[in-house]
Amino acid sequence: MDGSRQMKTRGSIMKKTLTGLAIGGLLTLSTGAALADGLPDYRGRSMKDVSAPCCSTNWDGIYVGAAVGVGAVITDARDPDGVFFNQGASVSGLGGDGIFGAVTIGMDRKIHDGIVLGVFGEYEFGDRTVDINDGYGNNISFSKRDAWSVGARLGFVRNCCTMWYVNGGYTNAKFDLGVPASISASNKIDFDDRLDGWFVGGGVETALRDGWFLKLEYRYADYGSNDVTVSNSDFTSKLSLEPVEHSVRLGIVYKFDMHRDRMVEPMK
Repeated sequence: MDGSRQMKTRGSIMKKTLTGLAIGGLLTLSTGAALADGLPDYRGRSMKDVSAPCCSTNWDGIYVGAAVGVGAVITDARDPDGVFFNQGASVSGLGGDGIFGAVTIGMDRKIHDGIVLGVFGEYEFGDRTVDINDGYGNNISFSKRDAWSVGARLGFVRNCCTMWYVNGGYTNAKFDLGVPASISASNKIDFDDRLDGWFVGGGVETALRDGWFLKLEYRYADYGSNDVTVSNSDFTSKLSLEPVEHSVRLGIVYKFDMHRDRMVEPMK
């Protein structure tokens, strides 16, 4: 397969993957909202009574959580010396996806009626691998192994049970390059490192009951431009990789409510 056909195939795969993520996220959000609405027992109560349990939601407190997600890594590769790709120059939109897990710890605090500010730390585990065909008949894998991140989020309580939020911060991920023996036997290839990056995202969190919350979030992470050094007795060259990731994660959170009497009023 030549370079242009390969890029079109990769692009098609990535479009289908991200479309699937978006559809799955919307379906999950709808299900979660319905689940949250259905938990309290409303039998024999008036409409006034029904709203009371939900409106006692307190968003303040330290929390822990766990999530499962799907991430799609997209990598632009530039090879000016033609060491890895027989067309040289650059290959754009190389992608691969995978399932990952995450654990989170954080703290939220009401700063105004209907507005919540929080900080959090998170650790992700699980491989997301990009398979690259170099045009010489060799397959090269570029993998994200794990990551950790710290960030802040700003939430807007739109009704008594639901908070929409945006977040952003710093992330650090481990990437490595897997090459076949036919390449590595004659070349010294050095890339097994942790990369610094940044992320932005947003999501929705719904109160369930007794300190439990359901959360759905989209996140975009960018790890900048990074060079892979290739050298042997004749030359030294570099392959430049620019990985980014789109991910959707569904999580469950338990909040240790430090002030049971504190409530965040919904925005008017």
